[in-house]
Amino acid sequence: NNEYFDVEKSIDGGSNWIAINRTKGSINSSVIRNYTAYDAKPAIGSNLYRIKQVDLDGTSKYSTTVQFKLAIEKTDVSVLANPFTTNITVDFLSERNQVIHTRLFDNTGKIVNSQKISVSKGSSRKSIETGNLSRGIYILQVSDENGRTLLSDKLIKQ
Repeated sequence: NNEYFDVEKSIDGGSNWIAINRTKGSINSSVIRNYTAYDAKPAIGSNLYRIKQVDLDGTSKYSTTVQFKLAIEKTDVSVLANPFTTNITVDFLSERNQVIHTRLFDNTGKIVNSQKISVSKGSSRKSIETGNLSRGIYILQVSDENGRTLLSDKLIKQ
């Protein structure tokens, strides 16, 4: 009798909750179903999460609350989808405001895309446009203002 699940988050100790993800339920199922959700913008410090399960008749139940504490000690970089199609989505978790340099190399080592990206303290998501590139294998290199490599990853464009 399940219609959907909302993943809710609170950053003020549980006084206010916002839905950050909704997943359609399987209505009726006699087998275990696994669902996933992603918080693209976790807050620095304490993040509380809970799941609201809503039935077809509108009744709902809440899961227990779980806490995740985010402490940023250095800048972390992750690519959201590999292989990619028209752009590369990159998530940053930064201890400060800074300018990040990205370089995309083709399989011969030639730079085919280079950008400077302003990243804010905390979490942010940026997109690197790659629509004009051919299908193939590329290397994404991300470095900080001092030239220190934060990420070097092989990516595939479909």
